[in-house]
Amino acid sequence: MGKLRDVVVYFSAFACAAALAAPAWAANSVTERIAGANRISTAVNVGLHCFPSTAKHVYLARQDVFADALAAGALTDGPTLLVPRSGTAPVEVRQAVARMNPESVVALGGEGSVSKAVLDSAAQGRKTERLAGKTRFLTAIEITKRAFPAAKPSKVLLADGLGPDGTGSPDAVAGGTVPGAAILLAPRTDGADAQAVKAEIERLGGSPVRLGGAATFNNFQNSHYGIVSALQGNNRYATSVEIAKASNPNQVSRVYLTRGDIFADAVVAGCLTDGPVLLVARSNTIPQAVAQYLSSTRPQQIVALGGEGSVPAAALQDAKRLAEGRAKPDSKPATGQGDPKKLRQISAGGDHTCAVAESGNLYCWGSNRFGQIGIGNASPNYGFNLATDPLPETYHSFTGHNANVGKPALVSTLTNVAEVSSGLTHSCAYDAAGHAFCWGSNVTGQLGQGDTNSRTTPALVPSLTGVTSIAAAGETNGPWSIRKDRADWIPTGTGHSCAVANGTVYCWGDNKWGQLGNGNKISSPTPLAVSGIPQAAKKVVTGETYSCALTNNGDVYCWGTFRHDWGQGTNNQVAGQGYPWLANVSYADSLTPRQVTSVHGATELETGSYYACAKMGNSMHCWGYNSREQFFEDINPATMAPTNGQFPVHRHAQSYTASGWGSIKGFSLGRNSSCAIGPNSRVYCWGLNDAGQVGRSQSAKDNDDSSVRIGIVGSIDTHVKAISVGWAHACAITGDGGARCWGYNPDGQLGNDQVFGARCTGWQVPGLGSNPYVPRDPRIYDCN
Repeated sequence: MGKLRDVVVYFSAFACAAALAAPAWAANSVTERIAGANRISTAVNVGLHCFPSTAKHVYLARQDVFADALAAGALTDGPTLLVPRSGTAPVEVRQAVARMNPESVVALGGEGSVSKAVLDSAAQGRKTERLAGKTRFLTAIEITKRAFPAAKPSKVLLADGLGPDGTGSPDAVAGGTVPGAAILLAPRTDGADAQAVKAEIERLGGSPVRLGGAATFNNFQNSHYGIVSALQGNNRYATSVEIAKASNPNQVSRVYLTRGDIFADAVVAGCLTDGPVLLVARSNTIPQAVAQYLSSTRPQQIVALGGEGSVPAAALQDAKRLAEGRAKPDSKPATGQGDPKKLRQISAGGDHTCAVAESGNLYCWGSNRFGQIGIGNASPNYGFNLATDPLPETYHSFTGHNANVGKPALVSTLTNVAEVSSGLTHSCAYDAAGHAFCWGSNVTGQLGQGDTNSRTTPALVPSLTGVTSIAAAGETNGPWSIRKDRADWIPTGTGHSCAVANGTVYCWGDNKWGQLGNGNKISSPTPLAVSGIPQAAKKVVTGETYSCALTNNGDVYCWGTFRHDWGQGTNNQVAGQGYPWLANVSYADSLTPRQVTSVHGATELETGSYYACAKMGNSMHCWGYNSREQFFEDINPATMAPTNGQFPVHRHAQSYTASGWGSIKGFSLGRNSSCAIGPNSRVYCWGLNDAGQVGRSQSAKDNDDSSVRIGIVGSIDTHVKAISVGWAHACAITGDGGARCWGYNPDGQLGNDQVFGARCTGWQVPGLGSNPYVPRDPRIYDCN
């Protein structure tokens, strides 16, 4: 197994983050970040990266106006540090100068840029110098004269001196790392400055290369300076790529990414001569031209200059993906914008539900016994205290109190959510920046916090960045209780969670069945990398006691146990760990990932409690525990009706491949029931219907041991956009962005502000979507 240095952030000049282990497929790409608390400390860290011990000179540039530093890339005998215009040099600058112990400290620009007081305080008694002209054009000439007093440069690069907004040319800073090149700034009109620049071009050998397209220069600039060629793209990002290609024609092993609209981090990059500097936008994705360059050159190291406000973590991970040649992950709708009441993703859990709006707002409803709603409180209803008795295996003081949140509650402490997963008694989500959060029950460490204390608001999962998939699950091994007119299972609060971060699967929490995939049965309250998956994963899903991952090439790997053979010989055991009702039931135990050999080229993967299904073209392949005929069966895709007279596979079958499912728009699996969105955007469900979770009326024979075949769910919009099946209830996002739920509802998990044992048609969730809420009489019993 190889080593991957994840995002290494130099928050101080003398510290860096530790390396993280990752599978061998990721070892060819390394991401780093050179950053500080502000632009001044970032410049110090860049300088120390280039000159970790000594430097002949140290150059100082004004930290808020970069005109005099645009050409500083030619100064390769020392770093360029940023300082304020007046006052004294910051302490981190003085420390860096003391550490590098230069012969002299040199100010770039006149005293209006770097005052004498700042220069003297930075030098700390050392020799001081100043490279300055009356204008930025003349200062650039002074810099090239110092860098090339006699020898000729490899190239003479000519950039516009003002740029589109007067702050300077982005092309100049991109050209700063061209080995051996001189950089001059071109005035836009004739005069003393223009003549001086032309004379310096001739001194350096002539034949200047224009940086940027023809429109970057005006007619005077294009004709006056003897330009013979150009490095140009259709924007500043593409131009930085052309500069990179020209200066690094051979294999590139390292590239630097820096923000292209503010030059604070870019102007200090001139000392970074071991790879090109590429300009990127302050966005989560890499500009097209830069993306193509990374895909074609496959650099082994990608270094971001500046903090996440300059190069977001998501952009750095996007660059890593491109450098590794990996396919783009399934896109998630943008967060932070959009309607805060229209949903785009929903997740039905054990006895609660969470959903994400187009704006990235998060809403949850249902049981809040363990704080899984995420609103800052919890209401245990079984006579125990979460703080003192987090794992209530017995319930001697059951009160019958119903602790629920009956309609959507905004989880205000978490914003810009990309995706949420509702487990049995806890929830997890990740945001647009790729950070993971979990909340609710934590009795087996499933929140990833390093302890077993439950949380009632979302808690950041430390050490995970670049998250693109997340899943939460729990095991229903608790006792059952009859209360009034309805039966209810009592969860114990155990669970585990998994996430995909930068293509690697991590799991944490309960591990009694090997569901963490780390080769043992020891639970972990912190994320552990799952080894043994040879390709990058794009999705992870979890069942009650197992986990599975879908790779970018469509393979599926599973670990833990869910009573099936994964297409291979089983390692059968007898369930004797305090679960006598599982005695003599054979199942496969695997403590590490095993490939599901019957699945190839899968495009989607979902899991239920003890079974899983993968979509492969026109087919749906299911495996695991088919206890209530919840596997997919062969259908006529035009009518969504079964083509066989009876279930084609018996309950104890371990796998089946069903045909006719190529045109469905989504599917989801639950405890013992399954649902899919048909080509007509209607919802179809089948399997166990003891609590109305199939969405149709119950008959006298519908009980815990019966099952029903595929059929349409009633009282739902004819245009359904998403579906999620929970333990015994299900929810769908309707065409207006609202939600309708059906099935088991003793804790308000249907979100209709009512508490009732079961609902067998879709009930509208108030407060969501653009359609007005139409309440239904709660006395209506729709399961007859």
